[in-house]
Amino acid sequence: MTSRVLPKILALAVFVAGMLDALAVAALNSTNPCDPNLTTASLLSSRFLVQAATASGGVRLASVRLTDHATDGSGPGVSSAAFCLANPESYDVGVKVLDATRTSGHFWVFGTNLSGQTVMITVTDRMGGGTRIYKVGPLATGVDKTFPTGRTAALSGASSLPSLIAGFIFSPFPVPAGVPVTFTDQSQGGPNSWCWAFGDETAHGDCTSRDQNPTHTYANPGAYTIQLDISRDDPVAVVTASLTWPITVIACSFHLTPSPSPGLLKFGPGGDPAASIHVDTAAVCGWGGKLDSPSFIDFSGPTTLLGTGNLDYRVEPNPTGRVRFTSLAVAGSTYLIRQDGDPRAPCRSDGFTLCPIAGRFEVRATLSNPNSPGGNPNAKAVWTAGAGLLNAGYFWLSSLVSPELLVKVVSSDSGHYCVSFGGLTDLPYVITVRDSTSGLTKTYSNGVTGGFLAQSDCTTF
Repeated sequence: MTSRVLPKILALAVFVAGMLDALAVAALNSTNPCDPNLTTASLLSSRFLVQAATASGGVRLASVRLTDHATDGSGPGVSSAAFCLANPESYDVGVKVLDATRTSGHFWVFGTNLSGQTVMITVTDRMGGGTRIYKVGPLATGVDKTFPTGRTAALSGASSLPSLIAGFIFSPFPVPAGVPVTFTDQSQGGPNSWCWAFGDETAHGDCTSRDQNPTHTYANPGAYTIQLDISRDDPVAVVTASLTWPITVIACSFHLTPSPSPGLLKFGPGGDPAASIHVDTAAVCGWGGKLDSPSFIDFSGPTTLLGTGNLDYRVEPNPTGRVRFTSLAVAGSTYLIRQDGDPRAPCRSDGFTLCPIAGRFEVRATLSNPNSPGGNPNAKAVWTAGAGLLNAGYFWLSSLVSPELLVKVVSSDSGHYCVSFGGLTDLPYVITVRDSTSGLTKTYSNGVTGGFLAQSDCTTF
């Protein structure tokens, strides 16, 4: 053992022995027990206030002042106190404050813990305004020679640490159901672990989140209790703190104009460049709009809003003669949007459309029951091959192997056009024919149950 280490050990031994002697002497004095109602000791003529508690914060220790010798200018002043953990006649914690300002410019704070628990000792200088909290492990002792300024020197498991105080804020307020709520940690004392319980857990006390700043959504309105448990891993023990706070979750209600019941919005073939749905709700309630699929509608404004506002959208012109549909979800309600086609729009030939008589007529076919065996919601249309047959074509309804429906449109001597069709299948189908010159549209069918049918109409068009 070196000569440099030995004096420190001897000094520590003398200090511990002195503290134990003081505790022993006080314990023999039955007229000076710990007062359970007194948890603060005043030392050095009441300049310093000293408190002690278990590290968990669950037990505040009773105290008694053992000595109080204030300085008279000729020597250092010294005061000491003892604290009782359970038995008021048995001292467990000792604290001494020594006025060493004449020699070192600081007060010295000594502490010893004879209990089996970690304790927190709080020392406050009423004149200097400084406060330090010392954490002293079981059967440990230490000294701080830098009070009230400078770095605390820890010895044998004692440390100066800030208090751990749990706190948080949240937004928005009031809290609406179905809207994400952001919780921001405001705890003090440097916690490094967080456990959040938002009150809607299936089991009491479960940690819904261990993030420092979590986000949580309450599915249902009602009264809940939020609990935040924080902890800090210190060298000797884990310090914890908790905070509970009641919260009321409100139900968001939305009033939409136009009404979503029955929820059918109709537009003409020209569209609408400034369509809008108005939503009236509380300022904290969020909502939005979403299309079922990319379609002939474009949003002209934000699709996610908070509080009362408008969902603005554009309906593009319909260049075809066919009706088209889409759906729009707004604030939990769904609108079916229908846009009529232009009855005089020229026919546009594609894989599902025939355009006989130089595009004057538009012919489409579909199964009336697309869920029937081998059914297809769209019939494949193909022009017939060969010169002179450009006004006729056929459709595949369920099979891509052979045609199942033949259709032709020809002029007649009566001044009308004749629409003729014949089925090579007994599946139920519907044929739609539109005259882009007159704007007239007519449908033909072989019935709900289907069947073989051949027919000609020379009077409608």
